Amino acid sequence: LTREIMDYYKHLWRTQGVMGFEQDGHFLHEVPEELQGRLLYVINYNILKKVSLFQIFHDNEDFLSALVLSLEPHFVVPDTEVVRAGDVGREMFLVSRGELRVIDSAGDVVATLSTGQYFGEMALVFGGPRSATITAST
Repeated sequence: LTREIMDYYKHLWRTQGVMGFEQDGHFLHEVPEELQGRLLYVINYNILKKVSLFQIFHDNEDFLSALVLSLEPHFVVPDTEVVRAGDVGREMFLVSRGELRVIDSAGDVVATLSTGQYFGEMALVFGGPRSATITAST
């Protein structure tokens, strides 16, 4: 898989003189869709299998594959707000690396989330507002 991705970018460089990165720096937008799917699957599958919420589906490869392909990576620098309390949640998040702070309405840090944990599932499932603000620590 790594070889195929490298070959793709070498081809872009030779034929067009560009690397194919969009302004936002996400190279996946430029990779052929089939290769995107395979790469995202490899990157996210093991993370997803470790999330307790999805462990009941560990034998359902079709479900896990569909879920893996729907994930979108987000890179967050420290002290960046990921979600704000009160906002309507339309997605949930899986922590693949680093730590995040859970901050209540009084501004107090009430929990820390780290690799393998998730948040936002309640707002996503029940359609209500986010119950806490989440910011990146690392």
